[in-house]
Amino acid sequence: PVRVNKYMKQYGMSPGISMDLLTGWNFDHSRDRAAAACHIDEQEPLLVIGSPMCTMFSTLQNMNKHGERWETRLRKATKHIKFATRIYRRQHRCGRYFLHEHPASASSWQLPTVQSLVAEPGVIVVTIDQCMYGQTTDDGAGGMAPAKNPTKFATNSAKIAAELTKRCHGTHAHFGLMGNNRASRAAIYPAWTMQGHVPRSEEAEGRG
Repeated sequence: PVRVNKYMKQYGMSPGISMDLLTGWNFDHSRDRAAAACHIDEQEPLLVIGSPMCTMFSTLQNMNKHGERWETRLRKATKHIKFATRIYRRQHRCGRYFLHEHPASASSWQLPTVQSLVAEPGVIVVTIDQCMYGQTTDDGAGGMAPAKNPTKFATNSAKIAAELTKRCHGTHAHFGLMGNNRASRAAIYPAWTMQGHVPRSEEAEGRG
């Protein structure tokens, strides 16, 4: 994502391109999926970070399943996850790295394509609480309060996984992410989490 690229140079790495709707990529379209896969095969990036839209896999969505429109949206979201896991496998099998992120409670973690990925040798799954990395949200009274926002990652980089270990120590109260676009704003991770996403420069040098 664009929000990650600005941290890459701090770790001696060259930012790649961001592929999402904001930058003109739509993975609903097979031509965009093919172009993305081709670009990655040609450029051989050290690290691919994936954070597919998680809306259709949220606890709230699973409580409100209804109708053909919902099923269509779920199929599209699942197709995105399947595409992302194909890219991750290419990275893994070519000796490069990937990092996949979704909410810890997302039902996407139970999809066969994700279960198969995380079962591969060398793939690590870790969970963090975003409050420990500075995540906050509107407290409804004009201030900001910690947002726990448990988040799960899958990666084949032990060093990245080691950076993503902090769980809430329970010494502060949390404010929920429901309402007032709090959940969408929480998708903009705090800087400390971004730094945890980026592998240390010595890992890049080790693969160079």
